[in-house]
Amino acid sequence: MQPYIDARLPEDVRQVLDATEILKVREIDLFRLAWHAWHGSPGEDRVIETAFVAYMFHKRVPPWVRKFARDTLDRAARGKLQPQPRGIVRRRHEPPLLVPGGLYVAIVFAIAVIFVVMLTGTTYDPMTSAPMPCEAGEGLKALARLAFELAGSPPPDCLAP
Repeated sequence: MQPYIDARLPEDVRQVLDATEILKVREIDLFRLAWHAWHGSPGEDRVIETAFVAYMFHKRVPPWVRKFARDTLDRAARGKLQPQPRGIVRRRHEPPLLVPGGLYVAIVFAIAVIFVVMLTGTTYDPMTSAPMPCEAGEGLKALARLAFELAGSPPPDCLAP
């Protein structure tokens, strides 16, 4: 394991970061594990989060977290670290992804068909359905001229070159 190297951080913070790396847990989870190891019961989220905020913003490591991190590092150095007794249980496999059922696929397909039918039945008249590009800049006027040319209809007088 490569220790966390940043000379600007206090030793306690570096030990917490090293322990999280060894155990492959988030820092807040390390705080929860440390509380449980120190007190023998799961702590209230409010208390643990208050200590965690002090750690994150002021680099204050509570004694129960400091002891847990040092103990974890010591066990890892001796090759005696067992994650299960520390409260860390890894899943052997991820649950399978949910596969959409036939009803879901049918509803999505029906909505897509209705949407396509609505789009194909829509008529568009640029003279009444959209604002006139005459009040726009030269770039929009050039695009409007091109659109009228492609449509085969004469452009309005304001777009005449």
